[in-house]
Amino acid sequence: MLEQINYPAVLVAAAAYWLIGALWYSPLLFARPWMMLTGVTEESARKSGRLMFLWAFLFELIAAHGVACVLALMTSPGGLTGLGVAITLWGGFIATSSAVNSMFAGRSRKLWFIDNGYHLVGLGAAGLILGLWR
Repeated sequence: MLEQINYPAVLVAAAAYWLIGALWYSPLLFARPWMMLTGVTEESARKSGRLMFLWAFLFELIAAHGVACVLALMTSPGGLTGLGVAITLWGGFIATSSAVNSMFAGRSRKLWFIDNGYHLVGLGAAGLILGLWR
């Protein structure tokens, strides 16, 4: 199965996922409401430094590889299949597990939607790239 994975595509898919996150959590989209809901300040965000962004990319690389592994089990998937697999994985694992964690931690639904909307769009883009670039 691993020999069927297009590793440059995994890298590009992870980069797309990461770039979507950079835009998603920027002032152009959801930075302000996310910061208000989490209590993160601009100063504390700056102090977290580059290491946090490297970790985010590593985790998105692992997620993209996971989608690629599922697609490798399929015969000739395309872009829509990649997107569908990513959305299914998001709904079956990311959305559900984070909903349980958010519920028990007493976090706001709005925060859940911001964070999980990012993963839906980011993982969907990764799946689309991986499905198209086989």
